[in-house]
Formats: sequence, structure tokens, C-alpha cells
Amino acid sequence: AFAGSDANWGRLLMAAGRAGVSFDQTKINLWIGGPQANELQLVANGTPTEYQEKDAAAVFAEPEFKILLDLGSSGGGTAVVWTTDLSHEYISINADYRT
Repeated sequence: AFAGSDANWGRLLMAAGRAGVSFDQTKINLWIGGPQANELQLVANGTPTEYQEKDAAAVFAEPEFKILLDLGSSGGGTAVVWTTDLSHEYISINADYRT
């Protein structure tokens, strides 16, 4: 979804639901943002916002962007996850690389 600039918030919430942690889905808040693009809230209190796809695409066009998922729980746990570009171009470059 990231390489295709698709703000598919459902995939992120599905992953959270599969994590084995209890939470109230009506308290979920989800934002994306980058250094140059403004933060964009995709989900507010468990409900999709009326964000503009072009604004989400601007975030995903950044070389780096962040995703903030707030489950609305009082547990106070946090996590940071780093990932990398797994776009078609990245895979093609590495598939053609020979040593």
C-alpha cells in the first residue's frame, strides 16, 4: 500500500487487531505524516475521516514518513517500527544485482 501511495488504513487496523492485544476500536486514531507533508488523520475515534487521497499521496511521496496508531488504551505501551522501501523498483534493482 505504501509504494502505491494507497492510504489503506484498513490494513493497518487489521494488523492491530491481529496483534493479540485487547482494545476498544471506537477509540482508535490513526495519522500519517512526513517532513514536508502535513500530518493527516485517517481515522478518528474509530471512524474514517474525510481525508483527501491527494493529501495522503503527498505523504507517501516523501522519502520518509511516519504512521501513528493510537489505540486509545490507558496501558501506556509504545513501539517504534522501522521498515524500508519494498517497491517494485527496489525489488527489480536487487533481483538484477549480481556479485
